[in-house]
Amino acid sequence: INVTTPTTPDSLIGQVLINEILYEPPVPDAEFVEIFNRSTTTGFDLSGWRLNGVDFTFPSGTLIEPGACLVVVKDRGVFTTVYGISTRVAGEFAGQLDNGGETLSLIQPGATPAQDTVIARVTYDDDLPWPLTAKGTSLSLQLIDARQDSSRVANWTDGNGWRFFRQTGTPGANATNLLLYLSGAGDVYVDDVALVEGTQPGVGVNLLTNPNFETGGLTPWRTTGNHSNSVVASGVAYSGTHSLHLVSPAVGGPSASVSQAFTMLNSNGTYTASFRYLPSTNGIG
Repeated sequence: INVTTPTTPDSLIGQVLINEILYEPPVPDAEFVEIFNRSTTTGFDLSGWRLNGVDFTFPSGTLIEPGACLVVVKDRGVFTTVYGISTRVAGEFAGQLDNGGETLSLIQPGATPAQDTVIARVTYDDDLPWPLTAKGTSLSLQLIDARQDSSRVANWTDGNGWRFFRQTGTPGANATNLLLYLSGAGDVYVDDVALVEGTQPGVGVNLLTNPNFETGGLTPWRTTGNHSNSVVASGVAYSGTHSLHLVSPAVGGPSASVSQAFTMLNSNGTYTASFRYLPSTNGIG
């Protein structure tokens, strides 16, 4: 059968992705890796492809349709019992997902090993800034936006929606306030805010007071300008039971934010700010 099409098929790279990883489940042998085809027009033949890191080769005849997912599992029976049978299983891997983190690579074989093509690669970890709630729980690492770089940790979530932000830098002169504000109209939940000396997020003495809002109130945080309707929320939290619900009808800034004053920093020192956030209708600015 000859098929002629006037269109050019989508490129494999950027279309077939490692989309989800459950590396340390609460149920033994329930680990899996999900592969996603984000193309809306092209299906791909994965026959002979390898998933390096877990020692798996896709069997002959393995096709992934446009917009479809398939999973590679540690144990098919356990996977079906725990998660049901709605997702197609490509096969069982012989290796093991490393609980301490590792590199997974989706390889299309070439005529020789030197001509192999890396279609997708992810190096996950069990340390920050990767979500720690993926360790020993039913939560998996999930790709947030298949259109963006899947190698960036900021493009992964732990499945419950919370994401991690960190910024390391030198404060310069007169650094005495931390400001949180939106880049446009909307709202977002913020939890576990930290400002520490050094380059490791959350490691060391936190220079902020009430950083996880578990007091149930904002003090000593202050709200100003169009962010004045921001409040502490109960029942929505990354850890504990409270978080900051950051709300604004427009873009914020130095005079429109939720902020906290602290003792002046060493202008030439290195500090790291970090927090968890749960997007609602907009993100942090």
